[in-house]
Amino acid sequence: MSITPSSMPGSEELLAINRELSGLLHVAQASLSLGADAALNDSLVLCGVLGGKDVGKSTLVNALAGTNVSVDTEETGRGTRRPRAFVHRDVQAAAAQRLRVDDLGSWMDVTLHDADAMRSAVLIDLPDFDSEFHEHLELVRHVAPRLDRILWVVTPRKLGDREWAAIMNDVVIDRANVSLVLNKVDELLANADTLPDSADARMLPDGSVARGFWSGRHDWVARVSAEAGCATEEGARFLVAAAFATSERFVERVGQLWNDPAWSRFANQKRSVASIADLATKELHRLRAGVLSPVSESAAKSIKTLNLASQHRHSMEKLRRHFDLEWITSSLADACDPEYHVDLVRDAFGDEGAGPIVAFVLSRLRSPAELSGELLQKTVEGWPLLRIVYWAFGWFSRGLGRRAAGAARVGPQPAVEILADSHFVCDRIELIRARFLADHAALIERLRLHSEIPATERMADVARRLFAELPQNVEQDILDCLSIDAPTPGFISRGLLWLVLIWFPLLQPILKEGLRLYNDAGTVTAAVAGYHLISILGAGHLLTSLGVVLLIYVATLTTMFVRRLRKVQTALFDDTGPASGRSIEVRVEETFLSAIVQPLVLPFSRCLEAIQRIHQRLLFP
Repeated sequence: MSITPSSMPGSEELLAINRELSGLLHVAQASLSLGADAALNDSLVLCGVLGGKDVGKSTLVNALAGTNVSVDTEETGRGTRRPRAFVHRDVQAAAAQRLRVDDLGSWMDVTLHDADAMRSAVLIDLPDFDSEFHEHLELVRHVAPRLDRILWVVTPRKLGDREWAAIMNDVVIDRANVSLVLNKVDELLANADTLPDSADARMLPDGSVARGFWSGRHDWVARVSAEAGCATEEGARFLVAAAFATSERFVERVGQLWNDPAWSRFANQKRSVASIADLATKELHRLRAGVLSPVSESAAKSIKTLNLASQHRHSMEKLRRHFDLEWITSSLADACDPEYHVDLVRDAFGDEGAGPIVAFVLSRLRSPAELSGELLQKTVEGWPLLRIVYWAFGWFSRGLGRRAAGAARVGPQPAVEILADSHFVCDRIELIRARFLADHAALIERLRLHSEIPATERMADVARRLFAELPQNVEQDILDCLSIDAPTPGFISRGLLWLVLIWFPLLQPILKEGLRLYNDAGTVTAAVAGYHLISILGAGHLLTSLGVVLLIYVATLTTMFVRRLRKVQTALFDDTGPASGRSIEVRVEETFLSAIVQPLVLPFSRCLEAIQRIHQRLLFP
């Protein structure tokens, strides 16, 4: 994924995240290197000269300026103690504004100058970070993030020092804006045998010795700096001798190092040394052109944008390392893993499993006949005529149904009072709690979660209440499942019930008598026909026919009860039914997970969610 400055959190957001993580994880805030945001407010380019003691930073500043703008009287003493900005008078106003924004005036010295070579850039000589004064290093770390470029000055003696390389890596400037300056390159010629002897030199083409030496030293600088932990690009490496900026002075310096000021003994090598001096001078000119040349507003913005992106990447990585977010996130995820939670519960039950609690639940279930009766009662609510009959004769239908289905009318089995024995539930909870605390002891200590872990007895009270409700929940599952399967009475079914009720008491006798009168139409008067109709609808007939209707309704209810009884029996005793031992054991596990494990994990899941939200803010503000 490509991360650009616009997709990164700003400095204020990083500071807010730093505070949140500190409070959440109980760790002191990370020391972030921020400040590149302020550089975007102007087009001024600040270039820091960074290096250890006695590397010649002040001398390099003068060599770049072409005049003595920096006077260091303590080069071999305390070294550079305070940052010093070298500002051309023409950019004094812009520099003052930037310095006021950064609030550096109280601890930074400012030197105004008129050196034309340094008109377009502000050089800041930083304190020696490797001196014995700790505050020097703190000043460097405070100023460096506010810079736009860095001249990283080293000497042959300090090039391979891993300590300064680590400090350089902590200076949050994009590598494209960092130049490695190996000063005092004359020290590489301290011994005369560095170059081929006189005879060998005469046999080589002019300049080849110098070019070979220069190329070899460049390769050496690249290799040693990379081994120290700070690799640099080829075009960003410069080999200079700031104290001997001209060829004449460089040659004179090497003659003194070889104890041959007059070049009498090494005359044949003087030309090679002069060629090396020319290369060092060209390097200084190249450095001056790269650092002090005027830049456009767009170029300045590009420089600063790269630094801002680098600074924020560095800060995000520092937050991750400082708060150990990778380990904490991984540990929290392990604690919140659902598979781990199931393993906790099953391990606590051991080989016995949840058998005692399953037995308790089964002992508290009502008989199949009682459950079927409740299910039938819910069914007849949708049948108006049957509802009335069931209210009066439901007991009879249920009795017939039990006999027809071959089910004995038995009540619940003797109750297993497992919940009355608090030791069983408490012991299992204590096993879960103890293992969880042992597995995550380091994380609990790190996040200070001891007070948020619930006590065993508190969780046991909740578990006992849920287990006491479990038989009713299992029964309700059975009823709900079978109620869904029960068909809703349709128009034809309802019509048939009404037809039975009307047919036997009324329609059948009326139709029968009507047909007979129709056959005797010639001999029967209207009065006689009416008498006959009234006679056949007398009380005896009505009672008899209503009895037939009642028997039909009772038979219907009995058939419906038998069907439901068989379904309930299947649900209770089938291995895959809701009342099977395996199904209840799953319910027990789910109860332990919700009532025991979830309260244990809750502080961890809250912390994990908070850290995940912060991760999102770091990557996708």
